[in-house]
Amino acid sequence: MSFSAPESLTPAEFQGILEYLRILLQNLPTALPVSSAFTSKYLAFLSFTIDAELLDRTGSEIGALNEQFKQIFGWQTRTTGSGIVAIEERGEAICAVVDVLEDFHVRYPTDNVIKKWAVDIGIGLQEVYTSEDSEDLLDDVEDDVVDCHKDDEMPEDDFLQVDEDIHLGSPLLRDLISTVPVVGSQNVRVAQDNVRVSKKRVTNWNF
Repeated sequence: MSFSAPESLTPAEFQGILEYLRILLQNLPTALPVSSAFTSKYLAFLSFTIDAELLDRTGSEIGALNEQFKQIFGWQTRTTGSGIVAIEERGEAICAVVDVLEDFHVRYPTDNVIKKWAVDIGIGLQEVYTSEDSEDLLDDVEDDVVDCHKDDEMPEDDFLQVDEDIHLGSPLLRDLISTVPVVGSQNVRVAQDNVRVSKKRVTNWNF
């Protein structure tokens, strides 16, 4: 998966990146060490809060978040060597970074600092899979992401187009109810019976 420039990401594209990060983090190569929640260098992500001193110094929550992420991942992580964010552990703590990014994206949906961190972490994760000779695992994970999106798509034939002028108790509505897959035939009969009762009482309700 290649990443677009953070500033060009749409909300839907950013959500796709968060999903991608979550799956990569949950399937990191076993060669990467596991740290307990209490000893992990990513411990702060499990209960992330904005540092009051950094908030006062930077003047914004996003500014403080940026500085805190630098502290967690390393102050020089973007300015030395390859410039790629290093992912050094696997486990619950590092997985929680996605929840932090998602939470602050909801609060600041147009902020590019959050998007930039998500992209940088994604590139760092891809580097882990490559350096650990786990390219096949990365391909499998990315295939799973694609399959998940395919499963979420509903074929056009599955949509029921219902006219706005259908009245309760109309023959067409009864036919639609009878074709809807409901667990247990008794439920279908009850639904049809309820429609017949409604027809006697009210005939001019519209959906």
